[in-house]
Amino acid sequence: MIRTFACFVCALALVLLACGGGDGTTTIGLPGADGGGLAESGTLSDGASCGGAGQACCAGGTCVNGSSCSGNVCAACGGPGQTCCTGRTCAGSEVCTGQGNGVCASCGGGGETCCALNTCSAGGCCVNNGNGTTCVGAGTSCPVNNGALCAGGACGTCGGAGQACCAGQQGGTCTAPSTRCQNGTCATCGGAGQACCSGGTCGAGLGCGNGVCQTCGGAGQACCAGNTCGAGLGCGNGICQSCGGAGQACCTGNTCSGGLGCTANDICGQCGGAGQACCVNDTCGAQSLICRQGLCNTCGTPGARCCAGNTCSQGQCNPQTQMCQ
Repeated sequence: MIRTFACFVCALALVLLACGGGDGTTTIGLPGADGGGLAESGTLSDGASCGGAGQACCAGGTCVNGSSCSGNVCAACGGPGQTCCTGRTCAGSEVCTGQGNGVCASCGGGGETCCALNTCSAGGCCVNNGNGTTCVGAGTSCPVNNGALCAGGACGTCGGAGQACCAGQQGGTCTAPSTRCQNGTCATCGGAGQACCSGGTCGAGLGCGNGVCQTCGGAGQACCAGNTCGAGLGCGNGICQSCGGAGQACCTGNTCSGGLGCTANDICGQCGGAGQACCVNDTCGAQSLICRQGLCNTCGTPGARCCAGNTCSQGQCNPQTQMCQ
């Protein structure tokens, strides 16, 4: 009887361990990942927390609000000088600048990046200098239209709503808020049924679909800013659709159902394991794997690629070849 009871206790312990220790926290690793993989529940497979700023990213490279996944670590995002959050979004009035994940920067003032919908503060002018858009303060000479002074968003006789487009990039440029050059004239943009403003931007509650601003977030509608959709929907090819299943778009927060992960191309599927597709943000499910050309490959051993941070589990990383030796 003692032996039977002992076996029962062992079996019960194994069940509790598989279910996360009986404390209500499930620690399910990424599909295909070995021990130490990222988890979907806010804890890693070794019980450590994930998803918070400074912590490891959770399954699919996800982090809690206010942080984004970079190099398998969640970092604060959205504030001035910080990495842009998911969908290249920023908090407050900051805008996402640069390539890749981007950096959030103040906007609207003279010399700063233009805010959403080509807006500059205090009647400034939003001028395209070929490397993006920059605000010119009111009363300051514009770098277009022979240096005409900026006033009310227009550079002299061009750039304002209803005026001729100023000479510039792609056949002409407009400098007033919520305007874009159409057939040589600065037309209003960003409103419902109007053309999207530069960068595919629209006003509040609207998304850019096929170049036109329209109601967003619902099934079959354009995705809203930051590629977001309503509950139970995900953004796929700019349209909100059913999400979470195999081959479907990832749901908001880069989540999937049925043990699937959000792949690097924002489609739910098996990801993160050796030989599998990389998960969102080019992440893999274990420290012994690294994302190369869209696939998770073994790293860290002699003859293999160095792991993240130029580290090797055996030997040393050659910084020139990026190989462990």
